[in-house]
Amino acid sequence: MAAGLGKACLECTPTAGRRASVNSRPLPCRPPPIEDELLSSWITRLAQANHCSVQEFCGYLDFEQGRVPETVSELVNGNLDHLSFLVQLPTSEVTAMTLPDGIRFEVQYVSQHDFQKCAVCTLQTPGLVLRHWRFVWATACQRCGQALVALCPADDEIVPEKLICRANRGAEILRSAFCDGDLRLCRRLGRVFYMLRSRDLAQSTSLTSGE
Repeated sequence: MAAGLGKACLECTPTAGRRASVNSRPLPCRPPPIEDELLSSWITRLAQANHCSVQEFCGYLDFEQGRVPETVSELVNGNLDHLSFLVQLPTSEVTAMTLPDGIRFEVQYVSQHDFQKCAVCTLQTPGLVLRHWRFVWATACQRCGQALVALCPADDEIVPEKLICRANRGAEILRSAFCDGDLRLCRRLGRVFYMLRSRDLAQSTSLTSGE
């Protein structure tokens, strides 16, 4: 790990496999989160700004398996309070960067993995991941308005414009059902997912609930 973290320097022990230790002071370099940025995306940028690896930073925060929690339920109070102190942000702002647990409906609506991105925003900020990119109803970037692109696009597949319009309408139905908590719309969600899958925007193997 590179030196130069100042008074909040991460101190690497010479023994392999031991966890790094950190002075309990706020991080000297704290790039602010971008609006709607996913917590794991911001943690990665924080680690880079402070010249340490993500794994070392996660180890200091006692995050299991060296990865950043992405849902509120994965965050424990000790981790949350410690992280909040290090970055000098209220715990409410930190938790706002996480994803829902994906159990509100009996349908799959939030991905465990990145499956799409905004080419414009990721060009400006490499490695950036925004929360709403993980929701299967998202078809455009809320930050810049550009259409989201699949990370693994189908080979030379041409999707008819009519089907794209139907997918967009279905995506809006799903978004409304989630935001409003309207369980009556659940009957229509099956069709929504069919249309979304037609656009390669939702993959059943990468979603949090049900298989």
